[in-house]
Amino acid sequence: MSIGERITEERDRLGFNQEDFGLIGGVKKNAQFQYEKDKRSPSAEYLAGIANAGADVAYILTGVRIQVLPEESTLTRGERATLEHYRNTNEEGQKIIEQTAFFAAQSAAKAAGKKKA
Repeated sequence: MSIGERITEERDRLGFNQEDFGLIGGVKKNAQFQYEKDKRSPSAEYLAGIANAGADVAYILTGVRIQVLPEESTLTRGERATLEHYRNTNEEGQKIIEQTAFFAAQSAAKAAGKKKA
């Protein structure tokens, strides 16, 4: 699949017509059409504009989607920090984080069970 085809796919996924998507990227409908037909290459400014509208620019350029947690913005600052630490450590570190979270949840569940009894 070409860059132009992926631009079209992202535009359709986001529910825009060519003219509106072009305007979001700072270009006219004709330029948008040419991008989608692989007649022109999009500029960095265009890609930044459509990224702000939710387009996955990494996917457009590489064909590989970025894995993003659903509604990642709803995570607390502590949750985001923990997730960042998890992502930035090696496999052994990730196992330690997973085990720590598991035991902490078990401990909290036991404590909650004792309070109810």
